[in-house]
Amino acid sequence: MRKSSGSGVRPFLFVVRAVLLIVFLFSGYLLSDYLIELYQLKNMQREMTDIYEESVWMNKENGKRELAFEQLRGINEDIVGWISIDGTSIDYPVVQTDDNIYYLSHSIYKEESSAGTIFMDCRNGASPLDKNTVLYGHHMKNGMMFHDLTSYKEEAFYKRHPYVEYSGEDGVGKWEVFSAYVTSTADNYIETDFGIEEDFEQFLERIVSKSLYHTGCELKGTDKILTLSTCSYEFDDARMVVHAKLME
Repeated sequence: MRKSSGSGVRPFLFVVRAVLLIVFLFSGYLLSDYLIELYQLKNMQREMTDIYEESVWMNKENGKRELAFEQLRGINEDIVGWISIDGTSIDYPVVQTDDNIYYLSHSIYKEESSAGTIFMDCRNGASPLDKNTVLYGHHMKNGMMFHDLTSYKEEAFYKRHPYVEYSGEDGVGKWEVFSAYVTSTADNYIETDFGIEEDFEQFLERIVSKSLYHTGCELKGTDKILTLSTCSYEFDDARMVVHAKLME
């Protein structure tokens, strides 16, 4: 008797359906994991922002806003400051430890996290700040951490967000963006040690020349600058870099 042609089709359809079900379930798992992480990050940001706002006070003696660290360091003793850029998602505590590795994969609560935490280069002094203070953060596709730095590739974005606020033990400071560009990890834009003022002036000239647009910000050898760095994806080991100077 001749076998029905449908007998071989059924097992094939079963396999296809099983594969599709596995793909569907795995995709659902990944989406669930993504949403959970995003929820946790936003919760962390809200909690920390509330504490930060409670910790900023006005010093009547010098007329400047200052940051009290007691509450923040009750959560994590590695906290050295706070960075925010008005109108963006960047509004986070800044930590520092004795290496530049740990906070790539750990949250502000010292739990493992793919988002990591914004951190200061281990070579920098947290107070007083160095000539070039370097902060690192991940470029998260969910819009968190230093994701919004990549928007500085567009001059129009810079014009809407020309200032950075960094608060540390030296007080609450306003910083003016003066250069933004994409470079590689081989570029020494993270130099922190300058022997003489002329060395720093040459460094400033070099990083200004790399900028994607002219800001008109005036610089001098006595300035202090903030360097913000995150991943970019134009090529292997690409980095998006934004520099800002402390305003007097």
